[in-house]
Amino acid sequence: EETLDKILTEDYYFLPFYALLMLAQFRETESYPLVYKLFSADPEDVDAAFDDFITEDLGRVLASVSGGDVSLINKLIEDEN
Repeated sequence: EETLDKILTEDYYFLPFYALLMLAQFRETESYPLVYKLFSADPEDVDAAFDDFITEDLGRVLASVSGGDVSLINKLIEDEN
């Protein structure tokens, strides 16, 4: 949640975007639960912080870090929030 607050308050705070893309590039499966936790936070904050990243890049990031385990991806999809 601290990361979301920083993204929402700092202009040009792109570090989380670069970090997520690098985790995906290197297929860091250990980051899968952390990515899930970040994007399952308050939906309004997540949307405000990540905006187009959610629709344009999040799917690829999740697919790359999941290691084939779709359980957390399914939880995100099924979450009504």
